[in-house]
Amino acid sequence: MDWTNISQWLTHPVIQALLFVVGAAGFAWILDLLIKNLGSKVFARTKTDLDNKIIESLRKPIKRSILIEGIWQGIVHLDPPDTVRFIAGGILASWAVLLWTSAGFKLVGMALSYLSSHQDLFSAVNTRTLPVFEMLGKGMVVAACIYFLMISWDFDVTGWLASAGIVGVAVGFGAKDTMSNLFAGVSILADAPYKLGDFLRMDTGERGRVTEIGLRSTRLLTADEFEIIIPNAHMANAKIINESGGPQETERCS
Repeated sequence: MDWTNISQWLTHPVIQALLFVVGAAGFAWILDLLIKNLGSKVFARTKTDLDNKIIESLRKPIKRSILIEGIWQGIVHLDPPDTVRFIAGGILASWAVLLWTSAGFKLVGMALSYLSSHQDLFSAVNTRTLPVFEMLGKGMVVAACIYFLMISWDFDVTGWLASAGIVGVAVGFGAKDTMSNLFAGVSILADAPYKLGDFLRMDTGERGRVTEIGLRSTRLLTADEFEIIIPNAHMANAKIINESGGPQETERCS
């Protein structure tokens, strides 16, 4: 065996760049195997399978992020022109961002699903409010994804954030009534001052049975079979007499 030729072969920049990739792939495979085996043993003792699902969701982005880092180090070792370095870095960084965005969607869904099925931990998340929290959570993940994608391609984020802030203030001001009803609806569903079927008497004199509690409004059915639709912002701030409340459920006939 000619060790001189092997030494020259190993010192070739392309071969060394490939070794970076192969080394990263091997390290990623070993780490993934350790996470899989140790995680299954550690979390097998817990009472919930949420931790197992979280580990499974994180294995793929962790493994591929290590591989992406190995590819990047191989490219840097080749010392390419600035244009090639910029494009390659942008592509690899975007790949990593999208990987973690996908994992973020899964984690948000799993966490909210777990909370909605264990309302003793966080009563605000239930069957009715789950879509709202899911939309907010995934919206934050998308916003973070866009932010890091812009950084990956060296966009000026400051100007975009300032514009987004101005637009957000304008939209929030224009939709303040809708937003106040929405947040009040979430608060009512979480605090549960009344429930479906309760007889309520409003401070303005209306009285009826609760037939629906939505995110925007609460509906009451009067004794005359008229439906009263009251915005949740008013319900949250009004003085309400719950005639079906108390230790014993009673109803007043009038």
